[in-house]
Amino acid sequence: MSNIKEREKFDDYEMRNGQIEMAKAIEVNFKKREYLLVEAGTGVGKSLAYLVPSIFYTNKNNTKVVISTNTKNLQEQLFYKDLPLLKECINVPFRATLLKGRGNYICVRKWAELTINLQKIVSQYEAKSLLNFVVWKKFTKTGDISENSSYNPKRDQSAWKKLVADRHFCLGKKCPYYNQCFLMDVRKKADESNLVIINHYLMLADVQNENGALGDYEQLVVDEAHNLPQLASAELGITYSYADFNSFLNQIFSTKGKYQAGVLIQLKSANTKSKYDQQKLVDNKIEETKHLIEENLELFKLFFREIGRVVDQKGSYGKLRVRNLENFPFLNPYFDEVLEFLQQLSGKIMTLKNILSNVSSKHFVDYEKNYDNLTGALDHIDEIYDSMVLLSNPDMSKSAYWLESMQISDTDYPSGILNLAPLDVNKILNETLYEKVKSIVFTSATMAIRGKFKYFSNRMGLDLLEDGFVHELVVESPFDYDEQAKVVVSGFLPEPRDKYFPMQSIQIIVDSIKVAKRGTMILFTSYKDLNYCYEELNSALQGEEITLLAQGKGISRNAMIQEFKNKDNAVLLGTSSFWEGVDVRGDSLSLLILYKIPFMVPSDPIVESFLEKLESEGKNSFMHYMMPNALLRYRQGFGRLIRHKTDRGIVLVLD
Repeated sequence: MSNIKEREKFDDYEMRNGQIEMAKAIEVNFKKREYLLVEAGTGVGKSLAYLVPSIFYTNKNNTKVVISTNTKNLQEQLFYKDLPLLKECINVPFRATLLKGRGNYICVRKWAELTINLQKIVSQYEAKSLLNFVVWKKFTKTGDISENSSYNPKRDQSAWKKLVADRHFCLGKKCPYYNQCFLMDVRKKADESNLVIINHYLMLADVQNENGALGDYEQLVVDEAHNLPQLASAELGITYSYADFNSFLNQIFSTKGKYQAGVLIQLKSANTKSKYDQQKLVDNKIEETKHLIEENLELFKLFFREIGRVVDQKGSYGKLRVRNLENFPFLNPYFDEVLEFLQQLSGKIMTLKNILSNVSSKHFVDYEKNYDNLTGALDHIDEIYDSMVLLSNPDMSKSAYWLESMQISDTDYPSGILNLAPLDVNKILNETLYEKVKSIVFTSATMAIRGKFKYFSNRMGLDLLEDGFVHELVVESPFDYDEQAKVVVSGFLPEPRDKYFPMQSIQIIVDSIKVAKRGTMILFTSYKDLNYCYEELNSALQGEEITLLAQGKGISRNAMIQEFKNKDNAVLLGTSSFWEGVDVRGDSLSLLILYKIPFMVPSDPIVESFLEKLESEGKNSFMHYMMPNALLRYRQGFGRLIRHKTDRGIVLVLD
């Protein structure tokens, strides 16, 4: 790696031995095709430590390295900041692509079909959402919905599902809009790139779908890897809402007044224009299938409306754990009806496909398109059917099962959600990821506990790999924390569960802010505590010329952080997403207050299920799960304070 030049390109560049050590370890790891765990403390510069050897390796071996991050912020920092800078400093050519999952990209064919048939297939509620897409669609170069600031995932979910790129009904190169397809364009670029920047969600989805998005790759860098064990449980599971079924059925057949649309209507239109001896039979089968769908539309509305009602009645914070299906007697009858419907629907579409397979493509208009549509519909039905079977007969000892209710303004909309998540992802990752990827680097500022990676390795299934294959490295931070930071613990306060804790902690916070007269960040573990503290501080700090910023109070996360950076005495209140990925230097952040030790919410369905599983195995769930997670999270929060060798500050722990 001697081709690196022009240090002056980097602001405040300084030689960091830990960064060099990490880069060399990754270089060796790629060559030996092994796995490496690297904890790189704050200030090491781990992004460049893995980007540089990745670039050199891909260039020399004519291959690609996939880099996965947890947060959008880091993903964009790598692509828009670090890589362009390296391109100027390294005498090695490389290409990089920022790639996201299908669910982020608009389907041009769907957009065209929807705008032509707007009155036919869009409800009044969805039409309002579509207004937020029109201008963006006209000017977008990427088709990535995240660049649309008007898009609200909760409010616009139903409309977006009608437009999003769908793997089951994707026509690929046969699509008339293939050359305009945003997804195919970015995937082609990714396939031709040296580096592909993705997020953990896409990485986990891709391993389940046999590398459908990323293709074959042998080198993977997982940054912010400490998030992966918890995230993998949720992402490798099953989630279904009414919008999922409604969108799927609308793709097959939808009706609005006298207008009709969908795969069956396209097939019917083509059938009418074709000339062959089974024309009448196909028409009859299409009508039977349409009738079956129309008969069962209400089933899904009632099912998910009832789930939402039960959660609103018995749940907590929009979630309700299912320990035993017998305690939810309304579920099984619905499951039986859904499974029966899916079987019938599959049978009817299979009949249509079989008829079509015996017809010459010369005698049927748009033969391949209609045949592929039927194949896609069958594949999707099979996938849903398998998921419904698992949801109707889950293994509770290995899974977390819960119902959820979306908080939306439309009270008539079926708000329920079904969720099932595996508790142990170690074997799944071994079968889907580790068997295919030859070399993986897992890195984070917080992965080890007391210098050991045992907790992370066990959760990720790395302990199941052969001895000597997984290597470990801890690279210490170059910062002098003894000189740069001081930790103050308010041992005199009552415990957080005490009813007097909120009132007394607020007084400590107010006094600390007034004494410090510097930028202050307060990190919470729940919105409930954040909102209470915000209201109290809003009153207590009036007239103090202090800017009070709080997550969820009007402006976006990035805008809030930017305003916080621009002032020296602002107070910022944040919850989960602010515990990591926030980089504020200098006096803008000199006092960091941790309201409570960041233990996971024990009533969260996945957490609660995992705790019970550990206890059933004779393990102390607090020491094996809650405490290690809290320690790693605490270190992440602590890492917000000192971001440069000149930073100074205090961490005040109220818990």
